[in-house]
This record gives sequence, structure tokens and C-alpha cells, in this order.
Amino acid sequence: MKNLSTKHQAQLAGGQALSQILFSTLSRAKPGVSTLALEKYFDKQLSKKGFASSFKTVGNYPFSTCINLNEGIVHGFPKKNQLIKKGDILTIDGGLINHGFHTDMAFTIPIGKASSAIKKFLKVGEKALDLAISAAKPGNRIGHISQAIQKYIESAGFNVSLSLTGHSIGKRLHENPLIPGVLLEPIKDTPLIKPGKSLAIEVIYTMGSPEITTATDGWTVNTVDRKPSALFEKTILITENGNLEATNYLKNLIK
Repeated sequence: MKNLSTKHQAQLAGGQALSQILFSTLSRAKPGVSTLALEKYFDKQLSKKGFASSFKTVGNYPFSTCINLNEGIVHGFPKKNQLIKKGDILTIDGGLINHGFHTDMAFTIPIGKASSAIKKFLKVGEKALDLAISAAKPGNRIGHISQAIQKYIESAGFNVSLSLTGHSIGKRLHENPLIPGVLLEPIKDTPLIKPGKSLAIEVIYTMGSPEITTATDGWTVNTVDRKPSALFEKTILITENGNLEATNYLKNLIK
């Protein structure tokens, strides 16, 4: 698009490709399929389309995706012996690098027909992300995004993670400022949103307690009470007049 910076052009093109790869991977999530098989497919698609993995640039993380089931909230290690079952809820989080710039996105789906409680739980997360994106515009502050997420999630009877956050994104996957899902200080004291920034906004929330614990693999984060969690994330580009979504969700995946 005209008038976009080199960074934003790269993230927009990368984000469109990432959206296609993520939803193609999600479509392969069936009972009996391992989370490692989904990772291998996603990674192969990145290579096939000529992109590098964002996630492999973070510490010693060895995969291109984080995949979580049920109480797994973020940073899940894909595993050969972790087979998807009917009734699970599955989160896939992935990122790619295009011309030196990262994009990042995540989505949670039910495996099989969801109960009314799970369907409500997931729809709330999708809506909260839409509201958060609406708040992400020049002149607003990061606190407006946090407030939008917290207000909507808590009004539905769920809890936002207190320690896991979204983040700015560019030449590195994780940049400052971070984007909490809860308002931790007066909005006026939170960073100003300026044109040219790119934000990976994440709605990370649970059906029960927001308290979390890390598994023995050193990465996978689970809810302490073992109740379901979910993650919805998009990368957006802050423009002079508002924002532009670099990544886009397909509709009607939550049935």
C-alpha cells in the first residue's frame, strides 16, 4: 500500500502470508494428530514460501510454533506423543520474518463441536481482541488497549493473565513497550501510541484463576487450576489515521 514505511510494507505482506499458513495448519488439527505434526507442517510452509521463523530467534526455542491444549496457556512445546482429542481446545501461536521484520499471531479453536460454555469462552476472546485493536490508535495510550481487554474479559466472568503480555514488534519479535492485558497503572502513565509502531496485541485469559505455572520442559505455561485458557493475537500497524491489521482471522472457526 502507498504511504506505508518499508517496515510496515514488509509486515503487511508477511502478515498476510502468516495468516494463510496459520489457518492452513489449524485446518489439519483433528483427533489423533500430534501437536508436533502441526509444527512440522507450519515450519515446512514457512520454508516453502521463503520465510524465516520468528520463534526460533528467541533464546534456545527450537520450534516455529507454540502449541497449547486446554490448560496450556502459552509457549507450549509441540510433542510427538501429544495427540489431539475430540473436546480439546487448541491454540497455535506462530510468527515469521519478512525482509527482516517480524509478524506474530495466534488463534484458539475447539476440536469437534464445542459446548456452549467453551463457545462463549472463545467468542469472548475474539471480541476482546477486536475492542483492543479499536483502542490502538495514535493519541491513545497502551493503557487504553489494556483497559479494553480487561474490561470485556472480566465482564464475561473470565480472568486475564496478570503476567503474560502482548508486545511491540519489528526487527525483533519482542520489543518495547509491552502490552499488558490488565491496567496496572493510570492510563496517563502508560506509553503513548505513535504512528509507525507495530503492535502484537494478545488476549491471554482463562476460565478460572489467572495463576500460572511452567512445565518441566522450561517453556510450556499452564494454568495452576488446570482450567481451560485461550489466546487470540494479531499484529497491527499504527498509521497516521488509526491502524491496519497485518494479520487477519478467518471467521466461523469456532463452532
